[in-house]
Amino acid sequence: MRTPGLFGDTALFTRVLGLAALLILAVVLAHRLASRFGGWAAVVRRLRSETALTVAAYVTPVRRWLRYRSQRRLLGAVLRRPDVWQDAERAIRHAYRTTAGRPGPGGHPPAQPYGALIEEDRVGVLVLGRDVPAPPVPWTADEEDPRLWWLSRPDAATLAQEPPGAPTVLLVGLGLADRRIALLDLAQGPARVSVDGDPRTATVLLQALAAQLDRRLPAGSVLVTEGVHPRYRGATAELASAVLTRREPGPRWAVCATDPSVDPPPDSNARLLVRGPGRGRVRMLTVDGAGWLTVHGTPLSVAVTALPAALARVLPHVPPYTPPAGPLEPVGEWRDTALGRSALHDPGSGSGSETLAGADTMHLAGLGVSAAAGTVPTDLLAATPQEAAARRANAAYSVSTGRGATDR
Repeated sequence: MRTPGLFGDTALFTRVLGLAALLILAVVLAHRLASRFGGWAAVVRRLRSETALTVAAYVTPVRRWLRYRSQRRLLGAVLRRPDVWQDAERAIRHAYRTTAGRPGPGGHPPAQPYGALIEEDRVGVLVLGRDVPAPPVPWTADEEDPRLWWLSRPDAATLAQEPPGAPTVLLVGLGLADRRIALLDLAQGPARVSVDGDPRTATVLLQALAAQLDRRLPAGSVLVTEGVHPRYRGATAELASAVLTRREPGPRWAVCATDPSVDPPPDSNARLLVRGPGRGRVRMLTVDGAGWLTVHGTPLSVAVTALPAALARVLPHVPPYTPPAGPLEPVGEWRDTALGRSALHDPGSGSGSETLAGADTMHLAGLGVSAAAGTVPTDLLAATPQEAAARRANAAYSVSTGRGATDR
């Protein structure tokens, strides 16, 4: 039987005293350690910083994925609507007529429209120039940027069709600029358009732009060379150079993985979309690894990450290009030769001289998007219309989910 001491239970008192000593020692050591790092305030700031970095490491990928899905849905919902393209083209043509013959203050050249921004209830036209004057009614200048002119969608829909002599407008989708759909006019400006920057992102963007050109222009108007897509055996660079030197009516586009050695004649309709920095007089599109596109010489900055996947789903709904003079006819000469056969053969059996023009545009979009996923439908043209539609749906679904539509 234990005998209570002066302070009661001696064993309990010993344990409490030992724990107190250990606590005092821990406080002293912690204080000395904190002093080495600049004091307790510096330690607290460091802990907050490390905690925030750890949380961000887990949260940031989820946020990026959710933002990507949101951008893909928005792009798909807007680019599939023909009225959006029509309103944008009418607005840009009207802006050309508005700026023609109106030099800026100080005798500067007239403002030059080069693209459009689409919102739910209005369309904006991006103009380039020094000291851009205020637009006339019904246009309104943006409060923050006078080089952005806004027009309500109802007003854009009621604009009269331009006469046959109006400037050519050929729009392609670029992506999102502050939740606005950005469209770029490729018909005006330099005849050479270059896509440069991060190799992987720039290559996919080149394929997405080529798919839109192939979809919007008449059959036989777009020539794609070898190297643009790893699973498509395109035409040779020499053949592209020969095509660019032709002087023929109607638009002509050559999409090349490397810059050819010739320039399109100044008085021809031939234009060039090339991967790389380009040379001479060129419109430069530079994209970084994060998916941000810069149109050099303009303030436009666009997020393009979700564009290829959105196009894979909505490209068949994108309306064809229609100039003021009326719809264009297919290019007969190209379609009657090996250069213009409207077929997309298996990459291993192609002759190397076929174009993508006139082929199944959903197939081209699938090629442009699904290269990383390894899903490339190579036999759509040999299938019946019902089978082709089912395979296109399966290809589009596999791009976004990584499994076929039949696996759902």
